[in-house]
Amino acid sequence: RVLAPGGRAIVSVLHPFLAALGWHAPFQDTTGRRGFVREHDHTHGDYFTALRNAGLVLERVTEPRLQAGHLAAKRRAMRAIPEATVAAYAGLPGVLVLAAAKP
Repeated sequence: RVLAPGGRAIVSVLHPFLAALGWHAPFQDTTGRRGFVREHDHTHGDYFTALRNAGLVLERVTEPRLQAGHLAAKRRAMRAIPEATVAAYAGLPGVLVLAAAKP
């Protein structure tokens, strides 16, 4: 309802695979305090259906993969078992990015 005809929307969420494992999206506020956005494990199909129900047409799906450097935010695991953390997660999809348009 807020996107004009011909407009495009980009949606980026923590990858559903990681959300199902219990990951949360970390952030840091302006004072330097760390926090997390609580994630709910939705499937790709849930997102596709929501876009369709909103009258949008899915144009592209991208699933960038985690690199070793991205895993620094997993501070507990990296402090305790860094090699295992990198071996377990590097190369897995980290986020789901959806591009959609309003006809």
